[in-house]
Amino acid sequence: MISSNELDLGHEVKFVARWNGHFNLVVNDAPFGDGPIASYLDTTSGSLVMELGQLDEPDVTVTTDYETAKSLFLASDPAAGMQAFMAGKLVVNGDMMKLVV
Repeated sequence: MISSNELDLGHEVKFVARWNGHFNLVVNDAPFGDGPIASYLDTTSGSLVMELGQLDEPDVTVTTDYETAKSLFLASDPAAGMQAFMAGKLVVNGDMMKLVV
């Protein structure tokens, strides 16, 4: 688990809040836990809500590996998403336009 002093959420929330929708995220190959990490993001209220679990009817489901997720969400590497998508390490199902900012 990441504590609030390890992650500058101010920047991340502004970035994610520009997306408007329901997003499921599945992270495979984590070096901890049993199996994939399933979480969701909901930005429809104007605030970021992120919890473990999955939404029944997401706009988009993104599946990736642990290292790619770290690059995208913790290192805030904007090139990581496109590189991962082109390499097949980032799979998007649903309304891909919801991810385009």
